[in-house]
Order: sequence, then C-alpha cells, then structure tokens
Amino acid sequence: MDSVTLEQIILIAGQESVELKHFYVGVEHLFLALTKLTGGVTLEILTQRGLLGYVLETMGRDTSGHSDDRRYWPDFHNTLRAERVISASRRAIEQGIAPDDRALLLAILDEGDSLPVRVFEELSTDINALRQAVAEWQGGAPVVAPTIPIEIDEPSLILSSAQERILREMFPDVNRIHVKRALQDGYSGAAVLLVQPVRQTLSYAPVVVKIDERQSIQYEKLRYDQLVKDILPPTSARIVDEPTLPADLAIGGIRYTFVHQTGADSPVNLRDYAARYGARNLSQFIRRALYDTFAEYWWGQNQPYHFQVWQEYELLLPAALVIELLPAGTTTPQMRTLYPKGPWSYRGGVNVG
Repeated sequence: MDSVTLEQIILIAGQESVELKHFYVGVEHLFLALTKLTGGVTLEILTQRGLLGYVLETMGRDTSGHSDDRRYWPDFHNTLRAERVISASRRAIEQGIAPDDRALLLAILDEGDSLPVRVFEELSTDINALRQAVAEWQGGAPVVAPTIPIEIDEPSLILSSAQERILREMFPDVNRIHVKRALQDGYSGAAVLLVQPVRQTLSYAPVVVKIDERQSIQYEKLRYDQLVKDILPPTSARIVDEPTLPADLAIGGIRYTFVHQTGADSPVNLRDYAARYGARNLSQFIRRALYDTFAEYWWGQNQPYHFQVWQEYELLLPAALVIELLPAGTTTPQMRTLYPKGPWSYRGGVNVG
C-alpha cells in the first residue's frame, strides 16, 4: 500500500523548484519529485531499464541555466501543463485506477509534451512500452517520501527515533524542522520542545511540542476540550490541531501556540526566575502573569468546587501505596493480601511495610 499522497509529492516538487531556484512548479519538478520516492514506480522502472542516470543527467542539464539566482517570494504557482497533469492524476486516484505516485507518472506520460517526455524521446525510449510497464507494475514495499531533516540547536538534546517520527508526522508539509531548545525536563518524562517549522524559504512561527506517553497526550487533549478551551484568555497558549498518535507507537505528540513575553524568545522558567530575582519577585510575577490573567474566567468567578478525592488523587498526589503481584502461594511476614475494591480501599488500616 502506498504511504505517499499526491499532495506530498507536490510539496516535494516545490522543494525541487527551490533547489533549482525556480519560481514555479512544472511537470519537470513533479517528475523529479517522483524520482525521490523510495520504493516508488518511477525509481524502480527507470532503474530496471537502465534509464535513471541518463534521464536525471539530461534533465539536470535542461533545467539549469534558466533561473534567477534569487527568489522573491516563498510560494509557487503551477504551470498550466502541471495543473493538467495534477488534475488527471486526481481523477485516476479517485476512480481507483492507480495509486498516487503511479497515477502521476501515467498522467505525465499521457500528457506527452513535457520536459520529461522530451528527454525520454531524446533517449529513443518507447513511450507506449514505458507506459504499459508503469501500468502493470506491482510494487512490493510501501512508497516512502524523503526524510524531513531535523535540526537541533542544543548539542546536549538527543531525540529518540520515535520522538523524531512524531515531529515528522506532526509537520508533514515542511522542508525542515528546527528544534530551537528543550523548554523543560519534565519530571513526568515528557519532552517539551520549542519547534520552528520551515517550508521552502519561509520560517513559520515557533510552536511548543509536547511528546509523552500516548494515553497522557490523549487525556491532556480531552481535559483541554472539556474544561479549558472555551474559557482561556486570548493571550494564553492553545492546542493546535489534533494530537499526533501513530498507531504503532507508545508515545504521541501535541502542539501548543507559543506565548512569551515581548522581546523574549522562550517562556519564563520559574525555577531560574526565582534563583535570579528571589522568592518575593517570583510571587509577584505569578500573581501578575497567572492569577490576574486567568482570574476573570476561572478562580475570580468564585464558583464552588467540590473536590472529588477518588477522581483527583492520582493527579495531585504521589504514589502512597505500592502493590506487587506475586505468584500464588507466596508469603512473607510483612505481606498483606489486598482484594480489588475491598474495605481497605475505603478506610484506614494499611500500614507501611
């Protein structure tokens, strides 16, 4: 099954245009994007027929020397021929004729007057035979797009392969992911990062990305939607889009808008603030930045709150009871057997040891 969509291929074509310093996306850029897909039909067919090197060399020659050395805007327009090819591809995909990358290559070959087709003709390639081979091709592995590079400013910050995958799936339409810094080493084990996505030549606004256990991320989004979203002051951070939760990973990610003080490039770390300015200034900062900001919508409304111990215990207090599951028949002098929802769970009498 293909894992690369037509939209992703168009984005890769934009990256090819950037490298060539072009200001448009043409059929040649779409074709070059197809050659970047690992496991894709274009790369496989051209390699099998011994055409790949000649085609890329000839296209490189014909696309160079026709561009300005500067780009004046970050976005592109598609040429009319590229639009026709893309539209034909979408129809084939919607009708189930071919998967995305194969549908695009067939559309390029059918259009018949683009730079890639002229290169094939220059190499005396039988276009009809090539098209038939593409139509009948059966790929074994999923089609994989080029890996989005991740740049990390802090040398001491090392991300796991799973965390990197979360970032790439969270920002699938960018050229580069710039991790500016880690905002904290959360005692919960979560990674909180300040991330700036870069697309083409345009750097987008930084966002805060939190990567944690899958269940924690889901619960955080649920609590945000139920209790927080509709009463946040306009200057506070908000969750952006749905969480990123790959089905085969135990972790997930969620991103927030990045809110910071004027002139600062990172949030205020209360521990560092206290060490630098003292406890009195810290209390005044908390009052000004947190209490006064949120009072109008939250505690300032003086709504009574009934504390539900059974619901809130795990959220607010550290573990006070450790339970071990032992094999049947195991006994120790200090051991006490606890049965689920037994009387021990509602009244005292469980001692340390």
